[in-house]
Amino acid sequence: MNLRVPLLTIFCGAATIAPLAASPILTLAPVNGALTGAPGDTVGWGFGLQNNSADTLTITSSFLINETNSSVGSYSDIISYAGGPANAMTQPQSNWTQSFGYNIDPALSTGVGAFFINTNAPNGAIDSAQLVIAYELDTIAGNFDSSGVLTAPVSVEVASPTPAPEPSLSALIGFAVAGLWLARRSTATPRRKGTE
Repeated sequence: MNLRVPLLTIFCGAATIAPLAASPILTLAPVNGALTGAPGDTVGWGFGLQNNSADTLTITSSFLINETNSSVGSYSDIISYAGGPANAMTQPQSNWTQSFGYNIDPALSTGVGAFFINTNAPNGAIDSAQLVIAYELDTIAGNFDSSGVLTAPVSVEVASPTPAPEPSLSALIGFAVAGLWLARRSTATPRRKGTE
């Protein structure tokens, strides 16, 4: 008697695969991540963060990597001070949006981060980098679920402020001629004497 049992029937069972948590989506403002500022300026990025998961999302840090010219300036994290829009977290299936606003106290600043352009940074210098935002996902009960990072290309270009244009010489000469003509005309007009 031959007892051959197909292996398929032995291993045939319901296999369940836990779905992966939906990754958050980051959108920078400006969208291309490119900023311009003068030496001594503080510039920064606003953001939109979409939490697509069933967990709460907390931002734990942000920083730059792979900088091409770190002598342009330095980055300072802002987003992790808040962690999220309410109670340091972004609720499941919700969005968090902030424009950039800088204050000496990072807890009062808004946006992803601030970039301080060095006062001696040369005009036209560019620092390109990858912005990294680290996050943690926790269950609604407050238990750790997972962590991850979001990345976006960013750049800061140094542009000296444009000085106010000086009036051209021909415009000054034109005003001088017009002034002389008006002065001459007012003295050349005879005055009428009143009748007595």
